[in-house]
Amino acid sequence: MQPIMLARIAHILAFTDVLNEIGSPFVGELKRAGLPTNLVDQPDAYFPVLSALRFFQNMEHKEGIDDFGFQASRQESFDRLSSDFITISQSVPTLYARLQHFSELSPLENTNSRVSFIREGDHFRIFSNLVGYPGLDGLRYSEWIQIMAVVEVIRKSVAPGWYPLEITFQSQFTPCDCAFEQFPNARFLFGQKDTSIKVPVSLMIQPLNEHQRKHNAHKALSSKQQSPAWPGLDFPDSLKLALQSYLREGYPDINLAAEMASTSVRTLQRRLAESGLSYSRLVQQTRFEVAAEMLKDPSVKSFDVACAVGYENSSHFSRAFRRIAGVSPSEYRLQLYKC
Repeated sequence: MQPIMLARIAHILAFTDVLNEIGSPFVGELKRAGLPTNLVDQPDAYFPVLSALRFFQNMEHKEGIDDFGFQASRQESFDRLSSDFITISQSVPTLYARLQHFSELSPLENTNSRVSFIREGDHFRIFSNLVGYPGLDGLRYSEWIQIMAVVEVIRKSVAPGWYPLEITFQSQFTPCDCAFEQFPNARFLFGQKDTSIKVPVSLMIQPLNEHQRKHNAHKALSSKQQSPAWPGLDFPDSLKLALQSYLREGYPDINLAAEMASTSVRTLQRRLAESGLSYSRLVQQTRFEVAAEMLKDPSVKSFDVACAVGYENSSHFSRAFRRIAGVSPSEYRLQLYKC
C-alpha cells in the first residue's frame, strides 16, 4: 500500500477562502468528506489530498463555481508557502537558486509533489507534477495550485505581476474566462505529459528584489541553515502525519483512517501489523509526538497541549504521556530545560 498523499492545510484554505467570500456554508461538507474542520488554526498540518479533491468537486457543483481550482489559486501567495522554504531561501542571490530550493522542498507543500526544471533554448521549463497517482480524478484543482505556487515564487522574487506565456496541464478542462484575463497572451495546453510553465532564462538569472534582500539581510548573515531533506514516508508515517490534523477533534476513528488510505479497515489493520503496529498504538504514538513537540515551547500550557492532541482533561493526557515517556509531561518539560 502506497503512502497517503498529503498537502499542507494552508492550500485547502485557498479553497475555503473562496467559499467564505460567496457565503457558502461548508463545515458540514468538510465533515462528510472526512476532512479536519479546524483548518485556520493549523495551516502547517496536513490533510489527505484525495478526500479534499472530492470535497472540491462537490462544492464546485453545489455552488456552481466556474473553475474552482483557478478561483482558489488566486488566493495563493508566497507567504502561504512553507516557512522552512521561505526562511532557507532568503539569502540566495538569484531566482534560479531560489527555485532550486523550492524544488528540494516542494514535498513540504504536497508529499507527492516533484518540482524540477530543464533548459529549453532561451527558456527554462518548470515542471510541477504529482507522482504516484496517474490519471488522478480532480487533478485540475491541484494543478492550478501547483502552477500558482511557482508563479508566486517568481513574482515575489524578481517580477511582481509577471505571468507565463505558456502553461501546460495534464488535465483536460476548460478554464474560466477570468483565467484567460489573468494570463493575457498565455498559451494554454491541455492533456499534456506534464504540468509546467515556461520562464525566460533572462528572468531566472535575475537577483532577488533588492528591497527583499535588504529586509532579510540580518537573517542571511546569521543563518547557516541547509535545506532539510524531506524524509521518505512509508505508509504508517504518512498516516501519522495525516492524523495529526484530526487530533484536536478527539480520537480519530479507524474508519476515517481507512477512508484516507482508500482501503478497508481490515486491510489497514493488516498493513499496520506488517510494521508491528496496531491502529490504537499508531494513534498513541502520533499523540505523543505532537505533544512532545509542543512541550518544547515553555509558553504553551499543559492543558492546551492536552486539548491539541484530543484529551478532555490534563489527567488523562498525563497518564497516556507517561505510558510512552515514563515521565509526566511536566517532568518531560523540566528535563528539556536541563539539556
